[in-house]
Order: sequence, then C-alpha cells, then structure tokens
Amino acid sequence: MNQTENLIIALGEYKDSVILIKSGSPLDELPINFAKSEPSGKFALLSSINTHMTIGGLTEEISLIHGQNVIHEHLNKKHYNPGDVIYIPAKNKENPLRHIILLVLDPSLELSNHQERNVFKENIIKALEEAERHGMEAVVLPGIGCGNSSMSLQHSADVHFEAIEEFVTRYESRGSLKLFSICLRQSVESEVFRDVWRIRSKKYRLCWMMNS
Repeated sequence: MNQTENLIIALGEYKDSVILIKSGSPLDELPINFAKSEPSGKFALLSSINTHMTIGGLTEEISLIHGQNVIHEHLNKKHYNPGDVIYIPAKNKENPLRHIILLVLDPSLELSNHQERNVFKENIIKALEEAERHGMEAVVLPGIGCGNSSMSLQHSADVHFEAIEEFVTRYESRGSLKLFSICLRQSVESEVFRDVWRIRSKKYRLCWMMNS
C-alpha cells in the first residue's frame, strides 16, 4: 500500500452526504485522511465474497494485510447465504484498513434483470446499514461486481449510485455515515462510472467532474 491519495474524478453532494469517484486502489484510499490526522476516525472498506466463500481479488488482498487467520475466523463462524454481510472489526489502531464489511454475493446475478438488479442494490444498502450501525463516518466501495463477467459495468455503476442515494434518502435521520468513496482501479471502470455519473449528476448539488 502506497498510502497516497487517489485522484478524484468526480465529487457531488446528495442531500447531506458527499459522494466521490476516485481512480486508484481502494486499499490506498484514506477518507478525510483519518489514518494520518485522526487515528480515532472510523471508516469501513467494503468488499465481496462469493457464496462458495472463495477468497480472491480484493478480498484476498485484504486477507494478506488484515491477516488470513482473522478473515477465515469470521468466515467460519456460521453458514452464510447470499445477501448476508460479514463485519470484521479493526484489528488494531495501526491497521490502515480499519473496519471491513464483506458482502456475500451470488456470482450468477444478472444486472440486466430488474429483479436481480434490485437484489444487488439491497445487498449494497445492507452493507451500508452495517457500516452505519457500527458508527462509521465513511465507506470505501471498490466497484463491487465490476470483475464479474455477468455484470455489465454500466449496470454496476447505476446500482452503486442508486444504492447510495436510496440509503441516504431512506435513513435521513441516520448518524455519522456521510461520505461514500467509490474507488476504481481500471481506467475502463472509471470511464463508465464517470459517464453514468454525468447522466445522474442533475440530482447532485455542487457537482464537479474532471474533464476527460
């Protein structure tokens, strides 16, 4: 991990919250520089795992940093079903990843199907609810599902924004969770999310986007 700030692609206010799109690794994202200036600040990194509990991709990277035994300990606590969320607390104050929330996703979800798309959206909202329940002030989303060949990037981007907007609207009296940072590693992901953002930007106040 380089501990460097990621490049901001877009920023906007939705009601009382801030949504960011950033180019870079979610492992390097430090919302509001909590890890540098406010060690007691709380943010969560969201990732996913399939229903077979196969550790790969970002979740595998997390396990190498957070501790494979810690991850497996939480995965082995019970049988998880699609739509479940797994909360893994910060190992210690020096842990740069802080709090982890894993979404248990059905890899066969097809986001062009309206019903399955709603299932995916509710999964993300459920993870945001878990972050709120634990007093998180910010969450980092890695572009969940972008690496799944059955999920188009445009549909995935739409669902991310819909889930955040619906969460903010549904829980207007919520506590601390007000910052949502979507971090995308691949340039094609960044381009698609930016294009979808451009279409949806009329919903946002103080909307800013980097020119392509």
